[in-house]
Amino acid sequence: MPHLPSVEFLQLTRCNELLLMSIMAYTAITVLWIGGFPEMISFPEGLLKNLTLIKDLYIHHCPKLKSLSKDVHDLPAIEKLVLLNCGEVESLMEGVRNLTSLKYYHVKECNHLTSLPDEGFQGLTSLQDLFIQHCGNLRSLGEGLQVRHLNSLVFLFVRDCPELAALPESLFNLTALKTLRLYELPKLASLSEEIGNLASLEELEIMDCPHVLSLPASLQKVTTLQSLIIDSCPTLERRCAKEEGEDWYKIAHVPVIVINGQCLQEVQTRSIWLPPDDNFVKLNFDGSYNPFTHDAGIRGIIRSSAGTLISANSWKLVTDKALAAEIQALLKGVGVYIVDGLQNIIIEGDCLTLIDSLRRFGTLTWDVMVIWRKLILALTRIPRWEVRFCKGRET
Repeated sequence: MPHLPSVEFLQLTRCNELLLMSIMAYTAITVLWIGGFPEMISFPEGLLKNLTLIKDLYIHHCPKLKSLSKDVHDLPAIEKLVLLNCGEVESLMEGVRNLTSLKYYHVKECNHLTSLPDEGFQGLTSLQDLFIQHCGNLRSLGEGLQVRHLNSLVFLFVRDCPELAALPESLFNLTALKTLRLYELPKLASLSEEIGNLASLEELEIMDCPHVLSLPASLQKVTTLQSLIIDSCPTLERRCAKEEGEDWYKIAHVPVIVINGQCLQEVQTRSIWLPPDDNFVKLNFDGSYNPFTHDAGIRGIIRSSAGTLISANSWKLVTDKALAAEIQALLKGVGVYIVDGLQNIIIEGDCLTLIDSLRRFGTLTWDVMVIWRKLILALTRIPRWEVRFCKGRET
């Protein structure tokens, strides 16, 4: 590769080892994607030795990879790690413990993974967001989710793990946890009464978990809970029927309750803007589209945790899809955010399709794929971001 010492973003896919080793010279890299190496068992020694500025590391489609370079432990700035379709992911996870700056950890499509390693979370004292998705043989989350290791964890998302039948008791001692999302877990049989120990929990979402038949009574103790969303859980939906269901008394204190897309309870009588945490700013975005003229209007507003206006912008453009207008609105807002050099951001909008795709790291339809990829690329430049769906709130 040509020598470009100022390169900050680099993606290497399906190249030879010699080319892979050339990244050692790119010492300014902050975002690195490595993938498409079907026979690689371990990273070449010294591969990451000089890349001390890396913040985001994505490793994907390396089905035989068993170990990362020892240099991973010497990456003082790393904040985001994504392991996608890596066969021997259990040993990989054990190899990243003690990354004290790591904030975001995403394990996806790792079908050889049967249990999260108990020692794999040691030393991850800054970890805030943990995603475990589409791991077809995962049977246990192990006992590694200990509050002594994960005292900063605020967001846990477990999705599409069809063999997972139970959650570890240790999970319910994560006293900093604010958001728990459980999606597409067909064998999950119950939630522990220990859920009452989640003293900071604000959002609980249970979707497509048909064998969760009731909610624990201790949920009444979680007075911090602000929203409960349940979908495609037939028995649970019946038991949570407003005023009549057997479990209603357990959740009646929750301000917002949505069952199968229907809002059963919304204590607030008018829409309000909710501030982000102290170390975040919030970007509210919106796009409108006229299908007859193909004109679109988009806007983005950024405010601090105190509600102070940082930036407000609107633009007009021509497009052929309402979804494209929403993506453009978010992309423009993210662009302003990057130019202003801000750090952590909450992204909030009312386009559920877009918000859900961002949560899942999924893809959208081919007709918006180009602009979607631009958005994902822009988001990789942000140290930490979260997305929230807000229907009917004022911005």
